[in-house]
Amino acid sequence: MSSPYQSNEEHLVKPEETKSNVNEETKRPIDEFTGSIRELAQKLPESIGKLPNSIGNAIQNVLATRDHSVNVRITEETSKALDQLVEAGLFESRSEAAAFLMNEGIKAQAALFAQVMEKIDKIAQLRAELKSMVSKD
Repeated sequence: MSSPYQSNEEHLVKPEETKSNVNEETKRPIDEFTGSIRELAQKLPESIGKLPNSIGNAIQNVLATRDHSVNVRITEETSKALDQLVEAGLFESRSEAAAFLMNEGIKAQAALFAQVMEKIDKIAQLRAELKSMVSKD
């Protein structure tokens, strides 16, 4: 006589069977996703250069006109962001990524830079007036 609380061994799933099924089931979507990411990363640099009026053109313009060097200290977060741009294949180096981001930041703050230039012009005018006052004596 069997108890209703006893399990029938033929209905039990062995741990090794469950493990292999789960591994195979989860492995396929992960492999597909990883493959898609790799494919995208390989095509990204080529695609960027082909897009008209896009970030690709902006990147190429910035990189073509770099002729000055600046050393800067950056935060860990900024360093990681630069590394991500390089890892994604958008730039060949952190230097290129930083140059692009600085250039874009200056463009984004064009109104501020216009005000700064206005003040610099006023300062230059005041200096010229002071020099002319001193030279008259």
